[in-house]
Amino acid sequence: METRICYSYDSLDFFFNGIEHAHKYPKDPNWSIPAHATLVAPPDEPWPKGLIPVFSATSQEWSLQPDNFWRPTIEEVYLSLAAPLSGVPRLRARSWSDLPRGTLPRLLNGTRTPLWCEAMLAHINILIDDVCETHSLVFSKDLSALTKQPSPRMAHNFAKFHLLLAMKSLIDTVIIARSIAEFGNDIWQEKKLFADSIGNLLNLNDKSDPRCTQLKHELVPTNDIELFLRALNELANAQKHSALTPETLHLVGENSPSILALAVDRNNFNKKITYHNHRLDQIIVGMEMFLDVALSKTK
Repeated sequence: METRICYSYDSLDFFFNGIEHAHKYPKDPNWSIPAHATLVAPPDEPWPKGLIPVFSATSQEWSLQPDNFWRPTIEEVYLSLAAPLSGVPRLRARSWSDLPRGTLPRLLNGTRTPLWCEAMLAHINILIDDVCETHSLVFSKDLSALTKQPSPRMAHNFAKFHLLLAMKSLIDTVIIARSIAEFGNDIWQEKKLFADSIGNLLNLNDKSDPRCTQLKHELVPTNDIELFLRALNELANAQKHSALTPETLHLVGENSPSILALAVDRNNFNKKITYHNHRLDQIIVGMEMFLDVALSKTK
């Protein structure tokens, strides 16, 4: 497969939007160009202050025009928790007997929770393999792979979607187990959980339950673990709720699988949009850090 640079322009006002790549596949004489892009290069930078190239679909030319166009505020974030890992990153097997086994009479049999966590971790490793396999197919030169449905790129994104939800589900279950083990009597009296997800530990304020503060102190003792949990929580929420999720479907890490998402609070585009761009191996490193703490500091 050949590649060459093409030039993206805004779908509404046609102003220059950055560089992308066109592809030419074997036995196909035509270049596959992304939507709202052209092979015609804009004027060389630097451009006069206050001006930006605008593309004309009619003349197939760029012209410099006043840059009065609204743009969203986007911040790119990425995890850098350890040196890149070689090979397929996987979570190591663990003894889930160390997980606390609090129970809620007539509601929750705590002895089943470690069994569920063990099975979920094994499932997560299967999903990791799937993400890595579909990633390799995206760049495959095998035409039979490129014509599969769903396409390798879509299959890769679906695999990452399932991986994110599985990882978040496992962490949320660990948080629930710890809260029941340590505050089971309170929960039984109140008949409700005060901490059942990552968000309960991260989004603390003056009105937060002090028991959440205690759990955060125990389960999130380092900045690296907090960075990982925030990234995973925003990634999973963006996959479920962000209106911008389809805009990342064409993005694939070239050298290694990457977990990508555009997250925006309640889909209010006046607010900052966070572009998550994390290597898969850094997500795995963060997961290991959290599980090391969660399973070693039980009461």
